[in-house]
Amino acid sequence: MGKKASKKSLQNMVSVQNNKKHECGGFLIYPQYVLTAAHCMGNGIMLLKVKKHRKAVLGGKMVKIPHQHYSVKNNTQSSVAGWGSTKKHKEVNDLLALNVSTVDIRDCKEAWKKYKESITQLPPNIIRAGGYKQNGGVCSDDSGGPLVCNSVAVGIVSFKNKGKRVLCSQHLQIISK
Repeated sequence: MGKKASKKSLQNMVSVQNNKKHECGGFLIYPQYVLTAAHCMGNGIMLLKVKKHRKAVLGGKMVKIPHQHYSVKNNTQSSVAGWGSTKKHKEVNDLLALNVSTVDIRDCKEAWKKYKESITQLPPNIIRAGGYKQNGGVCSDDSGGPLVCNSVAVGIVSFKNKGKRVLCSQHLQIISK
């Protein structure tokens, strides 16, 4: 993905695990509430309530979520983070982070057409982002982590285009209470 994150940065990140094995990333949005990509468990967006005294949320910092009419302009510098493996079948213990910029919808559609001819239309509820002309991108198991622009989690890492390293994150417009 990117560079190793320092221990004091990205304290909103959570590793969603099953039998002590990392399945997906997630992020703390309220005390005891973690938001993740539900396709990690079979759906779209998933809100998890964590038991009060879990180590996962002790000392964790919440990330802001956007209000209903929040919008992000093209080429906005953003970041993604996760524990996705950078090599096939290799677990990653370090949280990695990568700077990305939001991508114009037309560029994203063209990249997806070249990558997967069967995809002619992207869902309307996604925001697109990609790398800054660098080696790196989202990896397996990075799903569920936030796409953060200006200290606001505007999306959830959901899927990627391997060829262009364009990730598409689901847009957060549903959590406001």
